[in-house]
Amino acid sequence: MRVCVVAGVRPHFLKLGRLSSVFRERRVDFRIIRINQQVVDGYDYYEQLDKSVICRDLMAGSFSYGGAGKFIEESLRHMRARICLVIGDTKTTYVGAVAANRAGVRLVHFEAGMRSLCSSGIEDRIRSAVDRRSDVLICCHESDRINLIREGRDEKGIFVAGSLYMERIYSEIICDENVNHLDRSVCLVTIHRKENLRFSLLKDVVESISLLGVPVKFVVHDSALDLLQNLRWPSHVAFHRSMSRRELLECLCRSLLVVTDSAGLSEEAVVLRVPTVVVRSDTERPWLLGRNCVLASASEIFDAAARARREFLPLFPLPRHRYVSDRIAEVVGRLALAG
Repeated sequence: MRVCVVAGVRPHFLKLGRLSSVFRERRVDFRIIRINQQVVDGYDYYEQLDKSVICRDLMAGSFSYGGAGKFIEESLRHMRARICLVIGDTKTTYVGAVAANRAGVRLVHFEAGMRSLCSSGIEDRIRSAVDRRSDVLICCHESDRINLIREGRDEKGIFVAGSLYMERIYSEIICDENVNHLDRSVCLVTIHRKENLRFSLLKDVVESISLLGVPVKFVVHDSALDLLQNLRWPSHVAFHRSMSRRELLECLCRSLLVVTDSAGLSEEAVVLRVPTVVVRSDTERPWLLGRNCVLASASEIFDAAARARREFLPLFPLPRHRYVSDRIAEVVGRLALAG
């Protein structure tokens, strides 16, 4: 029974690395339908992916719900797919779910059940909508499963697998015995969310991180380049247009603080026990928050950093996140056998 995964943004391909390998090991007939929400060519984790599994590729033109949805539906029918896997809370996730329903294909949603406290953003609306359309729901955390049960979903169709971000950290870093002995001396900063790409907010970020008094590596999103050029930068702040996956992880391992609005980087920092300030008013991953991970506005970064750095914690194992791909493949395999 053929399984198709809809992928269209960089985090999708980052998460599909080991999952695609596990599908091959288990002899799952697995294909990726790639659409053009984000450019991924040239990124190391995409180039390392086995391209033979990408059988349908929509890259021409700009992204649109109608065009992408029609392409995915036609692809699912063309490949005679019986199961469609969608990931996360992006536009790609939503159009993939709608297309699977229209094509009569069984829908599996990974990262199901995540809910922010305010539940007002587009990601929250996408997650809820995709969860309602899905036949099987695979969660990262037990709290996500509880959210779905409270919403009336049948427990039999809900599974907890863990985080693919955290699994990837295990395979890339935690097995390295030298990680705990690296000199942590820099602050890693990334800002990319659309609502944060405003001059006033970026100005607050710059002023706050300038007060930290440590070398800063600021990974600049393409959308922020014009705004950042109008700001005055201290000499201890270094800019990077982009980093390879390996460069980013090495920087993360050497960081004494992370300031970011990225959910994925927040997860990875938590695993590595790097104090983290998440520049958001809310999060769909409340289980990340604790002594070393706090929410803050841009103007509150300096004080929030002091709170997050109050206790330095060494690495510790999170066993439930070590075999996430295997759990996902097992759930999908059972669904395939059930017909």
